[in-house]
Amino acid sequence: MQDAEAKDASNEWRAKAASDQLNRILGFFARVESKSNAIFATNTGMLALFGVHLRWSSLPVWYIVAPAVIGAGLLAASFVYLYLAATPQTKGGARSLIYFKEIAARTEADFLAAIQACSEERYTEQMFAQVWRNAEIVTQKFFYVKCAFLCTAAAVLPWVTALTASSFHSAG
Repeated sequence: MQDAEAKDASNEWRAKAASDQLNRILGFFARVESKSNAIFATNTGMLALFGVHLRWSSLPVWYIVAPAVIGAGLLAASFVYLYLAATPQTKGGARSLIYFKEIAARTEADFLAAIQACSEERYTEQMFAQVWRNAEIVTQKFFYVKCAFLCTAAAVLPWVTALTASSFHSAG
């Protein structure tokens, strides 16, 4: 009797831990998205200022064009990393009862039958598997956002140089 109660308590603890972990990991997605949005806005503003301040008459001037091309290239690389962060790999979770892509691949009746036939222990295992997969995805997203941030940060010096040189060239 005590063994059954201990097992039930252990299963209950595991189910709660799996749910808590999954919610914790899912919270990181909002953080990475807000960082991505801030970098996207910064990149867009920097490109807009390039468009407003660089003149066609500046094109033959190497000390304006070179930093402008370098800065624009770094911003383009940043946009690529932001795209990669926004579209992570969603493979995995075959026949999962938790993973949205696998749930959507089933019919409603198949999903309901699978949920009803699933034991609490199996469902908890699937929740932990989803925690692991989401941790992989969010780690990948943070890596891409970090790369985007570094490209944007590296673009600041050539961006400022190009805008400053263009201002002096236009005034001169």
